[in-house]
Amino acid sequence: MKSELSGSNSWYKNAAMFLASQTVSLFGSSLVQYAIMWYITIETQSGVMMTISIICGFVPMFFLSPIAGVWADRYN
Repeated sequence: MKSELSGSNSWYKNAAMFLASQTVSLFGSSLVQYAIMWYITIETQSGVMMTISIICGFVPMFFLSPIAGVWADRYN
């Protein structure tokens, strides 16, 4: 009985650690993206350059997400 509780606690601990690490990773990625946008704004002071940088970040994700999703489902 004790080993079952221990296994359940281990699963909970692993899930909590995974979610915490994903939160930290997402926060770091968002911080970097914000810094890049801030740098572009300060250096160029151009809305067009900001738009181009946003498009360059969005377009690959837009086109690769459906393909990568199907590939991951098929070969996982």
